[in-house]
Amino acid sequence: ALPLERAEILLGGKRPLRLEVATNDLDGALDLAARLPRRLPEGSRIETWRDLNRPLFLALALERTVLFLAVSLIVAVAAIALFSDLQLVAATKRRELALLTAMGAGTPALRRAFLLLGLLLGGLGAAAGGTLGWVAAVVLDRTHAVHVQHGVVLFDSLPFHVRPGDVLAVVGVTVGLTVLCSFLAATRAVGALPIEDLRR
Repeated sequence: ALPLERAEILLGGKRPLRLEVATNDLDGALDLAARLPRRLPEGSRIETWRDLNRPLFLALALERTVLFLAVSLIVAVAAIALFSDLQLVAATKRRELALLTAMGAGTPALRRAFLLLGLLLGGLGAAAGGTLGWVAAVVLDRTHAVHVQHGVVLFDSLPFHVRPGDVLAVVGVTVGLTVLCSFLAATRAVGALPIEDLRR
């Protein structure tokens, strides 16, 4: 680091056209950049590492959006599989369902039973997946397990930052699709329970 006065002497009394300031951490650089305009001549332009790497951050933001859409599609496929499983349960338990109907269990009660079964399976899956993903991201971030080529970006290892909003969004989509598929499966399962099933 060279004081500004010494730089003016070395450059023949003219102020330098460009100065590079280094800090110990990235957040410190942003804080320093916020204080520099008061000390620099009018018209000076300050560029931080965030400004210099803006295309990279835009690409990462786009990648995050695409990953969210991909995870949503995976969740949609899992919800369809849940719908098929509930339909299979209804097909294999038709006699039991008809018996419950004959004993006084109404359509709303049977629908609630299937809905609770679907919510149980979907809720456990969403909770387990969210927890495992969170723990894996924290472990990978602290151990610096994923290395990147030196000189490509500012860091040597790929950082993993878990945003609670993103996790809640994925879990919310999962629960929403689970409720929808469970309700449709429950409606179809208890929609028509012929009394002939009791005679089998």
